[in-house]
Amino acid sequence: MALRTGELYRCPSDGCGCEIQVTRGAKPGGGGDKSPTCCCGMEMKKVD
Repeated sequence: MALRTGELYRCPSDGCGCEIQVTRGAKPGGGGDKSPTCCCGMEMKKVD
């Protein structure tokens, strides 16, 4: 599923705590279908 406007992603590392919010979603068929990677190298998890 493509990244959608308004989604919040958080780094699962207790020592990091970085968060991002999607301000512009990917265009249909334009990619953006993987979870973002944090600056510490961990795959960020979507916050429900």
